[in-house]
Amino acid sequence: MIGEHVYEDAELKVVTQVAPDDVITGARAAHLLSPIIDKYPLTHP
Repeated sequence: MIGEHVYEDAELKVVTQVAPDDVITGARAAHLLSPIIDKYPLTHP
């Protein structure tokens, strides 16, 4: 299995608080992208 031996050093992780204006939610992204997504509906071969 690829990636089965992935080790993370917990002490190297950093959590940074960002301004609310720098964050976009999934719902907001979906709303903003819906005009583009609606132009190209998914089709299955």
